[in-house]
Amino acid sequence: MPMDPNTQLSKDQSPTLVKEIVEMSVVPYRETVGSLNWAAVGTRLNITFIIGMLLQYLENLGRAHWEAAKQVFCYLQGMKIRS
Repeated sequence: MPMDPNTQLSKDQSPTLVKEIVEMSVVPYRETVGSLNWAAVGTRLNITFIIGMLLQYLENLGRAHWEAAKQVFCYLQGMKIRS
């Protein structure tokens, strides 16, 4: 599965402290989600829903959002090996 069904993403997981905001600002989340979106549109329609969820947090992402994006990459890597 592209995302663990028990994972819940929300705005409450976005950082509120300045230190956390600065820490997450260096994470290449926007580029990562853009790459995943390109893959979804081109060949992997099965990840479209999770990409839509991840796109909601482009402006204020938290650690849980970043981990969910990395999980989608792990899923795609596993699909490549099976193909």
